[in-house]
Amino acid sequence: MRQQVIKNGGYHPKKYYDGSWQSTAYAHKGMFADTGKNQQSFSQTGYASHRAKVGLNQADSLDLQSIPGIGTKTATQILLYREQLGGFVSIAQLLEVKYMDSSRYVKLLPYLCVQPSPQLQRININTATVEELRRHPYIDYYLAKTIVVHRNANGGYHNIEEMRAATKLYEALFEKLKPYLCVE
Repeated sequence: MRQQVIKNGGYHPKKYYDGSWQSTAYAHKGMFADTGKNQQSFSQTGYASHRAKVGLNQADSLDLQSIPGIGTKTATQILLYREQLGGFVSIAQLLEVKYMDSSRYVKLLPYLCVQPSPQLQRININTATVEELRRHPYIDYYLAKTIVVHRNANGGYHNIEEMRAATKLYEALFEKLKPYLCVE
């Protein structure tokens, strides 16, 4: 196995005889740039790969920033969205976060998990106001208004499916909203 150390530092992509590209960006800090054909890149064997997965519902900003590909801005957006949602129920909800695209999402998957959260904030559809319903990212003004008007006209909901039928909510949105709603 050949190894190369770059003494002057900087980012130096290098093409090897087998056609692969190798980043030697960290070689100036005394790290070796492995030039072996079947070796993983630094980003695949990086500093966070030895850690346990970070739970999206329990993580703070520093936990998120320890993951390659998440900086201050992205960590802040994830935490803000978690607060708006009331907690994550699926890792796929990361795709709804501002500044998150599918390529970044795929790179982050090995480092993140969603564990069931007992602190998942639920909205009681029999007592919530239009403004309270509207704060949830999946509920727009018209849906919130429809929920409240039907509730007031019929004396409340007995279950969440009754709310779905009354609002004519389509299946995909209903399935996304279901973990965040309750009837008490």
